[in-house]
Amino acid sequence: MSKPTPMITFLEPSSVNQGWEGTIKIHGSGFDSGSFVLIDGKVPQSTFRGDALLEAKLTREITGIAGNKIVKVHTSGGAVSDEVTLTVRPISAS
Repeated sequence: MSKPTPMITFLEPSSVNQGWEGTIKIHGSGFDSGSFVLIDGKVPQSTFRGDALLEAKLTREITGIAGNKIVKVHTSGGAVSDEVTLTVRPISAS
């Protein structure tokens, strides 16, 4: 029996400030214990919390430049999820 293709429903939070470091939650379905998160080609530390929840630890390496980042989930079986956008908001120079 083939495993389901992972799907991302939403990110929590879906936007962060430039330079922010912390953990985001990736909600969806079809994740497995070997799943990992990919954000614009970078692989942050990922933690499996269940078949519908992963966590990813973001660093300044990922959030240092403002703009939209593409987020995907890869499973241990090689399946790749749909893409969702994480928005990194620029810090105003006030």
